[in-house]
Amino acid sequence: MNLNKTPIAAAVALAILTLSGPVAAQSSAAPDAAPSGAVQVVEVTGIRASLQKSINVKKNADTNIEVVTAEDIGKMPDKNIADSLARLAGVNITYNSALAFDEAERIAIRGTPPFLNQTTLNGHSLSSGDWYIGDQNTNTRGISFGMLPSQLIGQAIVYKNGRADIVEGGIAGSVDIMTRRPLDQKKHLVGEVAVGAAHATLAGTTDPQLSALVNWKNSAGTVGVLAQVFSEKRHLRRDGQENFGQGLYLKTQAAADPAKGGNAALVGKRLPSQLNSAFFEGVRERQGGYLGLQFKPSKALDVNVNVFSSSLSADNYNTSAFAELATVVNNGGLIKDFTIVGDVITGGTITPNPTRVNGPTLQFAHQARTGAKSTAAYHDIDLKWKPSAALTVTAKAGATKGTGETAGQPGALYEIFDKGITYKLNDDGRSPADWNITGTDLTDMKSYRLLPNVGGAIYTLDKESYAHADGALKLDAGALTTLKFGVRASAHVNDKVTVNGQYKLPGVGAGGSSQANMDANYPYASWALPSGSFPSDYAEGMDGNFPRNLPRYDAKTLIDWGNANLTYDPVLNKNWGSSATVTEDNRAAYVAQDFELDKLSGNIGVRWVQTKVRSDFYRALNNGALACPALATSCTPGTGTLISQGAITSSRLSGYLPVSVSNTYNNLLPSLNLRWDVDRGLIARMSLSRTLGRANFNQLAGSLSGVNDTTFTASSGNPYLKPITSNNADASLGWYFAPRAYIAGSVFSQRIHDYVKPGTSIQSLFNITKFANTKDAATSYSDYTVSSSSGKKARLHGIEISGEQPIGAGFGVLANLTYVDSKDEDGIALVYTSKITYNLRAIYEDDKFSASLAWNYRNKYAIGFSGNGVDAVNPVSLVRTGANYADAQGTLSASASYKLSPTFSLTLDASNLLNPVRRYYAITEEMPLGFYKNGRQIYLNLKARF
Repeated sequence: MNLNKTPIAAAVALAILTLSGPVAAQSSAAPDAAPSGAVQVVEVTGIRASLQKSINVKKNADTNIEVVTAEDIGKMPDKNIADSLARLAGVNITYNSALAFDEAERIAIRGTPPFLNQTTLNGHSLSSGDWYIGDQNTNTRGISFGMLPSQLIGQAIVYKNGRADIVEGGIAGSVDIMTRRPLDQKKHLVGEVAVGAAHATLAGTTDPQLSALVNWKNSAGTVGVLAQVFSEKRHLRRDGQENFGQGLYLKTQAAADPAKGGNAALVGKRLPSQLNSAFFEGVRERQGGYLGLQFKPSKALDVNVNVFSSSLSADNYNTSAFAELATVVNNGGLIKDFTIVGDVITGGTITPNPTRVNGPTLQFAHQARTGAKSTAAYHDIDLKWKPSAALTVTAKAGATKGTGETAGQPGALYEIFDKGITYKLNDDGRSPADWNITGTDLTDMKSYRLLPNVGGAIYTLDKESYAHADGALKLDAGALTTLKFGVRASAHVNDKVTVNGQYKLPGVGAGGSSQANMDANYPYASWALPSGSFPSDYAEGMDGNFPRNLPRYDAKTLIDWGNANLTYDPVLNKNWGSSATVTEDNRAAYVAQDFELDKLSGNIGVRWVQTKVRSDFYRALNNGALACPALATSCTPGTGTLISQGAITSSRLSGYLPVSVSNTYNNLLPSLNLRWDVDRGLIARMSLSRTLGRANFNQLAGSLSGVNDTTFTASSGNPYLKPITSNNADASLGWYFAPRAYIAGSVFSQRIHDYVKPGTSIQSLFNITKFANTKDAATSYSDYTVSSSSGKKARLHGIEISGEQPIGAGFGVLANLTYVDSKDEDGIALVYTSKITYNLRAIYEDDKFSASLAWNYRNKYAIGFSGNGVDAVNPVSLVRTGANYADAQGTLSASASYKLSPTFSLTLDASNLLNPVRRYYAITEEMPLGFYKNGRQIYLNLKARF
């Protein structure tokens, strides 16, 4: 088969990619790249050189991969590695539980959740923590890309097909991020210093950005050292309006009861839980360094020692004033002058129950999260030894550790009681709402009372020690080229500790202080009052008439007040019920055979994986089992004590009974990957594989609560979740018709088993009531129906189209489109799956100047579920379940670089240029969950190279 590489053919290819323009296809072949399985990071400079290197690696790989390569030492295409990866076909970014901060934190591959994608650094695991308290609370498996400075990276490869020699953990794909190695550099001494600034337009601040890198190798090329340090500070601000749930389903409340003055037309309708004015500010400062040592005393031996550490301090201050619509109605309030769209009450006036006193109406929360930080670190040794021309042995051993911490939330939470609320969901919920508290001046602090509520502290730890040993034996056996084999072992621990905050008041025990106690001990005259207000440009560019000129503290005043009046005692205030530990001992072994027969090549192999997992969590006990009376003391044994069963009595919040569950799973992961050189530049690939991922740690060991020894029900994680496996098929065709020019298409399918989503499970739990009667621990276990995560079947299939084309005079275009369709056995799309994702990127480069403009778009995707995600109404409770969504999102970013001289250059990077309002909603668009704006981020750097 012979394909004529003409300009017309190239033009047709670009039309498929929705690109147009003059085409200058060339007939010369792309230069050779490193063979598959032996990728070497070499020095390339400039946009075009990096794109050429990425294409070469993609073209020569034996499986379907995507590649992004640094444009120069310390210069990735984006400031955030996740953003660079999201420009590849099939890759999306996520913002975690914060939903809409200004920096991507994790990635999702081909529509699968981030925790089911494996990310390695130089082929080994990396642990990282989270800085935001919401993410610390969910303690996911996915690493935080916010911990990795982009200048550290030489190249990143996304493997979309399973292979026996790839570390398990990603069911749809695995990302391997590769740092540079000292002996890869051409010169004996190379260095770079970058001094710059980061400007956040919404925060209105400019902060310093510093980094330095030096690479040295001796004249013999046998010893090399690469050292890098970085310090990057940046302010962030987020303006928003939020609704913390789809609220109340009106059924028997007074608002829907005609006999009590309500209206039956409201029965079964959804009411927003709360509507707020949210203002978030923070400072993030990332500091750390990397040290790489390489020893190559002979051609047969290559030893690398690597040490990396990154710390992100992220103190933040959040103010949220939220009208409590559902609470007022639940307390007997009435809804008047209402409007309904679909099943959502989109507007009305809510009047409080006149017979109720101290009915909450609006909460005004000021929380300074001090000591918020995260870390990521590792140290390892990587050895490559060639004892003979035929045999290559590689080995890795090391340890990695990541932490997340919010040391406390010193602040003050206030409440307005017994008032009415007016609201209107604008544009049928698609724009920020109008809302206000009737007859109340929200700027006057005398309108409020101080609440006893206090935010808690969280400490997370994720660590792993690992060892790999791999071999590759070249065979002289016809079509059989190389036999690969290896083993891996790892010991992983994920731990979360939660500490409650409390006011320092006498007699405060498990339940905290009463409102009467607060009123008596903290009258208005004792408060530290806010000295400022929301900025004048708060929520600028967001529709809706909602409170904007609200009081706000100076952060130091708030912190000083909190530290003086709150306690976070790590022993007495430890909330064991929200703490958990998951321990995993994983083993793996594999064998794979590479083969080549004329134009057909590939590999076939199998990987055995053993997962030993232990989940430790805790059940809170009632005071009949353990009495917890006072602030200054821990719990003491009471009637029906469970001390003999190892009950923990050190916390004043409750007594706690430890629960420990261990399981072992064995899985075989076969794979077959084929590569066919159809014709010069035309390459077909096919893959069949089984891949494996593991449930999130909070899904395995969640908080055990609501245990009822009569109905045998509870709510918890599920320590019996099996590893998630997927049977995958992938076929692709790529035409590499000129240097830096190609078009490729893929079709893929996955059949997933034990996909994790909300549901129920049957778990054997210790029955305290039975034990109180029998005093026989061995017979005191019962089966409970537990609201928890459960394993489901799911399927996913899709199409990818990607391409790149130089169009002359230094210009070029890149584009890709991904379509994914997914459903679990309940008929619901997988979380984080967008059906349509596409990228468009235009580049220009000459000898001195280069520039890039990139657009990334994805349509709506589910971020979580109400119930099991099925859109249905319970006929008894009238509660509607379904999925919560992020609306379609598009981002525009740009970068430019100018060489002032062979030594000096200027770079400019800008992200979120269009500064859109990000929107989230519950089940239908009429029920908003949040609207957010972050502003633009602009980075300017002066770089000096030697």
